Amino acid sequence: MFKKSGNSAPAKVETITLDQTNQYKGSFPNLPEYDSSGNPITYTVAEDSVPSGYTSDATTQNPLTVTNGPVTITNTYVPKTTTVTVNKIWKGIPSGTQTPDVTAVLYENGKKTDKTVSLTTKNSYQAEFSNLDQNDANGKPITYTVAESSVPKGYTTTSTEPQSVINGKATLTNTYIPQTTNIAVKKVWQGAPKGTKTPDVTATLFANGKSTGKIVKLTQNNSYSGQFSKLAKTDANGNKITYTVAETPVQGYTSKTPGQQTPDKNGTVTLTNEFKPVVPKTTTVKVDKIWKNVPTGTKTPTITATLYANGKSTGKTITLDQKNGYSNQFSNLPIADKAGHTITYTVAETTVPTGYTSSTTGQQPIKNGKVTLINNYKPVIPKTTTIAVHKIWQDVPTGTATPTITATLYANGKSTGKTVTLDQANGYSANFTDLPATDQSGKMITYTVAENAVPDGYTTTTAGQQSVKNGSVTLINRFVPKTPSTPVTPGTPTTPSTPTTPDTPTTPDVPLTPETPKTPVIPSLPFNQPNQPTQPTHHKGSKGSNFNFGSTINPKVPAKVTPKIPVHQSRTNHTSTTPTTNGSNHRAGSTTTQPTNGLAKLPQTNDNRNQSIVMTIVGAVLLSILGMAKAVRPKS
Repeated sequence: MFKKSGNSAPAKVETITLDQTNQYKGSFPNLPEYDSSGNPITYTVAEDSVPSGYTSDATTQNPLTVTNGPVTITNTYVPKTTTVTVNKIWKGIPSGTQTPDVTAVLYENGKKTDKTVSLTTKNSYQAEFSNLDQNDANGKPITYTVAESSVPKGYTTTSTEPQSVINGKATLTNTYIPQTTNIAVKKVWQGAPKGTKTPDVTATLFANGKSTGKIVKLTQNNSYSGQFSKLAKTDANGNKITYTVAETPVQGYTSKTPGQQTPDKNGTVTLTNEFKPVVPKTTTVKVDKIWKNVPTGTKTPTITATLYANGKSTGKTITLDQKNGYSNQFSNLPIADKAGHTITYTVAETTVPTGYTSSTTGQQPIKNGKVTLINNYKPVIPKTTTIAVHKIWQDVPTGTATPTITATLYANGKSTGKTVTLDQANGYSANFTDLPATDQSGKMITYTVAENAVPDGYTTTTAGQQSVKNGSVTLINRFVPKTPSTPVTPGTPTTPSTPTTPDTPTTPDVPLTPETPKTPVIPSLPFNQPNQPTQPTHHKGSKGSNFNFGSTINPKVPAKVTPKIPVHQSRTNHTSTTPTTNGSNHRAGSTTTQPTNGLAKLPQTNDNRNQSIVMTIVGAVLLSILGMAKAVRPKS
């Protein structure tokens, strides 16, 4: 944040950081509205530095002024851009011909856009589409192509479809459509006796001195007139073509227009033949030269043919060259020698030109007054050759590392076992070197190159063995974006089971109310007076007793007098406690196991009623205790 007041320059007062953690929000608190002089302070906000790949509406050169509230700084993403250069190539343009202006249209992913560039002589037929987005709104690479808006009149194009952009460049090629001309051919006969039937004549068309193979027949039916039609005025390089016409010699006539004849200003060639009676004492031998396998643009040499008579050189020669259409003759040759023997004539090529072989070596016999000499073009074959291999990657996203590939060399369609590796280290270019140009028989070896395997994620537009052109092979791979897999549809969740209702708790049994103890029966007094009791032994009560009744003198119990006191019967396998007396002093609460008959044996008493009363009370108390114990004991 900057502040400014009065005439002072803006000064930075504070900075804050905006990021994801604070959701790109912040504040400058407690800012004074006025300076020390009472001047209002103007605050402005600007980004210290704009993030790479973005623009900002609040820069240090153009900050945002704070007015009545928050300030929002906006950054706009700047997409990555590319440039497409367009070149125009003209072919077959005649010298002096002015090429027209051309408009090129840009296509995005096969769809025509409104973007165009003009290609003219002023920009040397080169222009560019600049600031083009590399990717669409979804981040996918955009494929650009370029096409001519229309093909200029008088030209053809290599393709009417939009041309691919390779390494940022698209090339549009137009070929000139040559203007055409016609050449008329006429035959004139001179000196033919009246009533003589003139023969048919063959006229051959030559272009720049070489036979085109085109002929016209001149006969009585067409009044010895013919025409070569729709002949291009210029060749593929735009050079003017010079046409000539030559006739095949006719027996019995002499040509006044031998060899190749140039058309007049009206485009007409007139061939004139003069009648010459057949003189049987002489003969003529025509010699023609045929060239085979001569590359286009190669100038054939002049050759010399020698005439032989009966196998011996006559010393006579003729020249065969472009001017005479490689056709000439030996004339006025005697048919017989001085002795009247028929002379056998033969013709031989004096020397075979360098770079050619002859399929008619030696002396050639005369057939129907004609000899044909044939030469075959023999190119200079280098001993070895080199083949360059290049790899082109198309539509590869920025940042994607292209893989290493291997290319194999084939000779006449069979693998040589030789391979080269193309990778980033060698710029995806390598060479097969020191390759023999011919096999052991001298035949040319045809080399091809194939990519061993197309890498995963790519397709190829150069599948299989690729021909070598100008010592080079280019292998092309195109990147194929991966299609995301369809997410798995989640299954239907299982409905939870209904919870089980818990069992109702069992109500505990109500405890039994103990029976009311019965009043013990007081035993009757004995009838006879007992003997005087002896002094009893003194005993202390058992430990843990709850009662202490002090010392008691127990008289001897009379014999056979056993009063019975009813005892509460407890449950099986349980032990109850009852006080036990044996005529000694006891503490109430001593424990002993109850006899199985459930009856307690009381001590014998004398006639002392107090003692009987005490025992009765003790028994009642014990019975009460036993009844309470039964009531509180849990059920087994």
